[in-house]
Amino acid sequence: LNFASRAMPRLTVVNRHCLVLAYGLVVKLALVVFHHLLCSQLFADSIDSTNFANRVVFFCSGFFAVCILVGAASIVGDATRLRGARPVALAVRHFADSMLREVDIVQGLLLHAILFTISLLPISYLHGKILFNGAYAAVLGVEMRRRRVIASINAASASKTARRRYLRFRNFARGVLGLRAVTV
Repeated sequence: LNFASRAMPRLTVVNRHCLVLAYGLVVKLALVVFHHLLCSQLFADSIDSTNFANRVVFFCSGFFAVCILVGAASIVGDATRLRGARPVALAVRHFADSMLREVDIVQGLLLHAILFTISLLPISYLHGKILFNGAYAAVLGVEMRRRRVIASINAASASKTARRRYLRFRNFARGVLGLRAVTV
């Protein structure tokens, strides 16, 4: 940013932020491309670097390598015992702080992208398709038919028993009252 301010003294605040953003993206992209090229050269004998899955692995390992290096650089303290190392230590610390911020941004964007992708999926349809079992559905069908048959038998026997009791009571009442009882 200091170099850009010296080269172009009329930068506005927005232009400075855009410049810092572009610089950060270029540096991150350069680090990941460097790591990818390094991995493809080192592992060319055993791994096909043109395969998409291997490229994804190279990218992820590059990102994690940046995370580890930045995390290790953030441990550097402000007070060093060597007199000449203090400016270098402070520069490394400032670089680590800015890169930790960038790593947090990338991880947050990645998580948001994954959650957005998951929210677009028809989860209930997929869940139903995964859990549906034809044999289990057949067993449930047999069980439902059994329940319907038992329910109809119970309904028929309950209504016949109630009818018999009603007719017995009616015939008994007619007999007591002296009315003529007719069997049904």
